[in-house]
Amino acid sequence: MVTRRRDVQYVQLCEALTLDGCPICAFALMSVYRYLDHFLYEFVNDPWVRAELVESRGFCTMHSAQLLGFRDPTGVAIVYGHMLQEFREALRDACRRYPAGLPAKTPWRRTRAGGELRRTLEQWRTPRVLCPACQIQRNTEDSYMSRLLRGLAYEDFLTSYRASSGICVPHLLQALRRCTVPEQVTRLLDAEEATLEALQWELSELVRKVSYEFQHEPRGHEQTSWQRVIEKLYGRPGMVWPGQVAAVPAPTSREGPTLHA
Repeated sequence: MVTRRRDVQYVQLCEALTLDGCPICAFALMSVYRYLDHFLYEFVNDPWVRAELVESRGFCTMHSAQLLGFRDPTGVAIVYGHMLQEFREALRDACRRYPAGLPAKTPWRRTRAGGELRRTLEQWRTPRVLCPACQIQRNTEDSYMSRLLRGLAYEDFLTSYRASSGICVPHLLQALRRCTVPEQVTRLLDAEEATLEALQWELSELVRKVSYEFQHEPRGHEQTSWQRVIEKLYGRPGMVWPGQVAAVPAPTSREGPTLHA
């Protein structure tokens, strides 16, 4: 018999299943928001944190852009002023070692000096450790994913899961990589099929009610399905996926991310 272990995160996950959207995305984004907020408020001048940021070359593209939503110009100026100085020193050193020299028939970018200079700067730009905010995101994903996989052993959890939005496709793939027994895979995919079927029906209803003959019908939850299907397939905006180059998002609200009502 499997012994049920309840903790705060397991209870939070169960509660989040009653709301729209991927709960693992939601908790991950909230944890990153809290980390960045705490960082700007308390750790901008911390030497240990600063040393880690030098190794990671600051935050990644996505999380650097999210800092703009906090409207803290002083904190950003202090941290990224340091990053800028680090880059300037690397650039000056590269220029001393690989000077452009006099014009030649071969374009400078194709010369040995040109290639070495670019490689030196690319090496500087390459992070030596993971972006600290990305690490927070991954730790949170890992923690809630463990609770989700554990919950698959219980019928009441499965019932709630089938009635929910489920998790996004990127997190579904992560979950499948972590399943340890065939029963976990079966239960997870059966539950996800129920969420996909419900979403497909809502999308069909949204399209149907656009037709003239059905315009009089009342609108319902299906009216947001066109937004939810994007999140279902690709995850919530602001998530950084392994191996994916993040685009720069719009600055986030100062209130931070929330679970969908």
